[in-house]
Amino acid sequence: MRSPARLAPLLLLVACSARFADEGTTDGTGGDGGSTGEGGLDGGGLADELPPVDEGLDEGGCEDLSGTALPGATVYFLGTYVQGDDGWQGIEQVRVFANATWEGSGGGDCVVAWVLSASEGSPGACGNCDLGLSVSAQLDLAATTCPEDLYVGDESWSASYGVDLTESATLSTWYYADSGTQFGAGYALGTADQPTALNFASEKTCWWF
Repeated sequence: MRSPARLAPLLLLVACSARFADEGTTDGTGGDGGSTGEGGLDGGGLADELPPVDEGLDEGGCEDLSGTALPGATVYFLGTYVQGDDGWQGIEQVRVFANATWEGSGGGDCVVAWVLSASEGSPGACGNCDLGLSVSAQLDLAATTCPEDLYVGDESWSASYGVDLTESATLSTWYYADSGTQFGAGYALGTADQPTALNFASEKTCWWF
């Protein structure tokens, strides 16, 4: 069993580590829900024009593993990017919803947030992607409510994404550029040739501490 102090290596942003995809138990989808609240991004309010991806998230379903109640949480990874005066800017979050066992030992719902800048580049292994993004992230301490143990060592990071724009560039599907593995899906504004705003949510993942 992992203690809360050991969470930091696990709750890495999807971009930072493939462990998002291959540790824990995936169960359910990211829902069809809210913007990550990014009116502060440049781009003339484009982030607020995107359909939300965080409304109606299923916060439950991670209470026990094979019938045994364990401390844990339901986790989603969310992001929003807009074209600004100086290129792409973004906000990404890990949303953590504590289960009853973890709450009983002092855990609670929380968020880890990063602000990002990104330049366009190669989508890498995503051969059908319309856009590649090379991103650099910095912890947004003011927007982060999780204890330090959940993000220590991940205050800054970099990654590369590929984004596939479909349905006349109204939908976006997100991939790791290095592997071509999908990690999220959401919406888009603009055109496939010139997107102006994008967002995503991951599927629901259960983490056991």
